[in-house]
Amino acid sequence: MTLKEQIAWCKGQIKKGYEVIALRSILARLQSLEKVSETPAIYQQCLHEYAEFLRGRNIPLIMDARQGKALKQIIAKLYAASVDKSDDGIFASWKFILRNWQRTGDFIGRQIKLSDIDRNLLEILDKIRNGANKKQAHINEAERFRNELTK
Repeated sequence: MTLKEQIAWCKGQIKKGYEVIALRSILARLQSLEKVSETPAIYQQCLHEYAEFLRGRNIPLIMDARQGKALKQIIAKLYAASVDKSDDGIFASWKFILRNWQRTGDFIGRQIKLSDIDRNLLEILDKIRNGANKKQAHINEAERFRNELTK
C-alpha cells in the first residue's frame, strides 16, 4: 500500500467507527510522513550539488533554517529565469553556476554561503557570463566564440 492509500484506509476505518483513537494517532503519523516525503526532488538535487561544491573546497556542509530558506529562494529565482520552467532547467542552471564559480572573481568567490549566493545571484550570473575583470571577459568571449564555431 502506498502512503496515500494507507491514509485513505485509516480515514475509512475511522468513519466506520473502528478503534477511532488508535486510528487517529496512526493517521496523524502517516500525514506527518506525507509532509516529509513532499520535499521537492529539485531541492534535494540542488542541496547535493552544493554539498559536492563545498566538498571540493574541503568545507563541511552546515545547513540551518536560514540556509534552507536561501536555497528555496535560489530555486525560485532560477525557476523564474529558466526558459523551459522545469526542474531539469533549474538544476542545469545551478550546476552551471557552481561549476563556473572560479569566474566570479575574488570578492564574490569567497562568499559561498547559500544566503550570500541568494543575495548576490544576479551579480554572480553577470560575473560568470561577462567575467570579473577585463581579462576574464576576453577569455569568456573567446570561449563563447569557440563554442559557436564547434556547434
